[in-house]
Amino acid sequence: LPNVKKIFLPDEGYELFDGDYSGADIQIVAAESGCKWLLDFFANPKGKVYRYISNTFLQREITDDEYRTHKGIYHGSNYGVGIEKLAAMSGLPITIAKQLQDFYFSLNPEIRVWQKDIEKQIKTKGYITNVFGRRAWFTNKNDPTLLNKALAFQPQGGIADLVNHAWVSIKEKHKENIHISMQVHDSLVCQYKRSEEHT
Repeated sequence: LPNVKKIFLPDEGYELFDGDYSGADIQIVAAESGCKWLLDFFANPKGKVYRYISNTFLQREITDDEYRTHKGIYHGSNYGVGIEKLAAMSGLPITIAKQLQDFYFSLNPEIRVWQKDIEKQIKTKGYITNVFGRRAWFTNKNDPTLLNKALAFQPQGGIADLVNHAWVSIKEKHKENIHISMQVHDSLVCQYKRSEEHT
């Protein structure tokens, strides 16, 4: 498939850039769940966390294709996606996908506890609050993906709010030099004056 990013062109005299919070969602999961292994990893990083987990599991350096596949298993596991669906999405046999998921949760058992707590909150209160105090309501009990959406709210919603805070900061401090074009989940697509790139 063509790279659709190439269809976006900066204004005359400007340069495009995309600033993002790489890996922010798993860091929020770690903080919200109080996961000791993940928090220690982020305090003493050893590269990309999902790559490190798979390297440890397989006892070798994984390929880029394996990284993308395994990351999908771990990422989906955080948000309660079923193992059959994860296996189908990744193209891995269920047995392999389950082994990866089991290893991930053996390192990070607190995530399972956090998931149960989120499930309890939506059943008893109907809403969840993220780190910025924003509240989301989850009341459609007939939605089969209700829990998945609720599990995703704190990390995904927290990132969106974090990016919005960055947006406001840029507008306040750099409005003459940096023009924001759009927000893309965990990033801001901006353009800056080439004449000001060293300031």
